[in-house]
Amino acid sequence: STKKYKKSSSRVEVIKSDINNKDFAFKVTKKIDYIVHLAAESGVDVSISKPYESFQTNVLGAYNYIEASRLNNVKRFIFASSGAVFGDARPPLKESNVRAPISPYGSSKLTIETFCETYANVFDLNTTILRFSNAYGPYALHKQSIVSKFINNILSNKPIVVNGNGGITRDYVHVSDICNAIYKSIKDKSGAKTYHVGTGKETSIKQLIKIFKTKCSNYDINVKYGSNRVGDMKKNYTSIAKINKHLNWAPKISLEKG
Repeated sequence: STKKYKKSSSRVEVIKSDINNKDFAFKVTKKIDYIVHLAAESGVDVSISKPYESFQTNVLGAYNYIEASRLNNVKRFIFASSGAVFGDARPPLKESNVRAPISPYGSSKLTIETFCETYANVFDLNTTILRFSNAYGPYALHKQSIVSKFINNILSNKPIVVNGNGGITRDYVHVSDICNAIYKSIKDKSGAKTYHVGTGKETSIKQLIKIFKTKCSNYDINVKYGSNRVGDMKKNYTSIAKINKHLNWAPKISLEKG
């Protein structure tokens, strides 16, 4: 419990707490240089089936930490956002695209993006919005995202269930590339920044399954097609020209290798 929390001198400290605990957010961010806010309910479908719970985590929870950053004079607040803020915009998604979400998840991310922008303008809090495309990689077993789901199902001999006909496209970025982008954004100069973190490559679900069939050839992969999911963007991949130019960042891991 947060009552037992005492600051320690170890380089990495894991504290279990609820991001909706406003007082604790203020306490734990005292004398902190940078905040990287990654906590979220990341499912589009959860934001539709449980909109209130999703809002509490993604809007109120994140707001507690941007406000704590202001109160404690944090040097930069870095927020993990998503291409979901653009809704059905035509890819490649650029930072300058009009934001028009088509899911409550996208709306929740957009809400905090606007706070990042206004807090930078009104309170001089340096903020960075990093819009991650589809993240995958180590420690993703708990995620409900597509790569993680597919791998879990393949390993436990369950069928892969595809929403729609497999034509939906996404941009899959490896977690180590994301970490590198976060690290580079910490070193960024003053003001409000927004960058896209992806590979710039469009991959359909059908292509993804093809990669799995090659990489997991000793498993029997059974694919089932279902109906399209509400709130899903049909095509989505990102332009990474801006982060490449300003932070000299580029992804190093291809989807096949990852």
